[in-house]
Amino acid sequence: MNDVLPAGRRVGRRAVLAGLAGAAAVPWARPAAACAAGTVVFRDGFETGTFDAWDVESVEGNGTQAVVPDPAGSGELVARFTLPNDGVSFRSELGKDQFEWGRYVYQLSIFVPADWVVFERGSILAQWHGYRFADGTSTYPPLALNAYQNLWRLDLARLTGPNTATKQFFTLGSLSGSYGRWTKWVFDITWSTPDSDGLVVITRDGTEVLREAGANNYHQQWSPHFQTGIYRSEWRPGNSWPTGGPDVVVCHRDIVVTEY
Repeated sequence: MNDVLPAGRRVGRRAVLAGLAGAAAVPWARPAAACAAGTVVFRDGFETGTFDAWDVESVEGNGTQAVVPDPAGSGELVARFTLPNDGVSFRSELGKDQFEWGRYVYQLSIFVPADWVVFERGSILAQWHGYRFADGTSTYPPLALNAYQNLWRLDLARLTGPNTATKQFFTLGSLSGSYGRWTKWVFDITWSTPDSDGLVVITRDGTEVLREAGANNYHQQWSPHFQTGIYRSEWRPGNSWPTGGPDVVVCHRDIVVTEY
């Protein structure tokens, strides 16, 4: 399982929003048309050349994070994440602290290079993570965008008991069609609560590819928090995965979070 951004080379959380427990949830059935405008609560286009807008910078092993020119040639600055297959590197991510419960729309664009090597166990490129269960058990991220084999996939975890969860998988389209170009993602997420269903609506390049109602987190004290970059659980030390081969590289840009 993927623990919440552990030690490693990181900058610690700069802020934790208080007073989240017991916040009222927004009913999932509210249509997008009912909310003509939201409030932007986070934005980073990496124009500053830094990651100062983020609460956590986490690199496990010898990966890198850098602001670089757009590999597609737009002239804009973007975030570039790398992981070498060296037996110790498995995470290069930025993290944003949790917001209050409710409905949030996350927009981001991801560049998968033309020489991407398909990985049979998947690469998480964006995720919304919960916290350890009461018994200390680590958890799957409730929601994760996974470059799995040759597919884009959403991994959604739901509770099956007080300290257990199971995952469901939803195909979001072919990954190969995204090689060498930017793919724009919009995740419209209304978090579920113990008393109300949630809703996840995903669009890829302007086309809706998933609409899934129901439980979408572990209903803990705080809502899940956002992490983006590269995470490969199979490359954690001790998993005995073969080393060698090219580095994993992805770029992200235009990250905006809007509250409704």
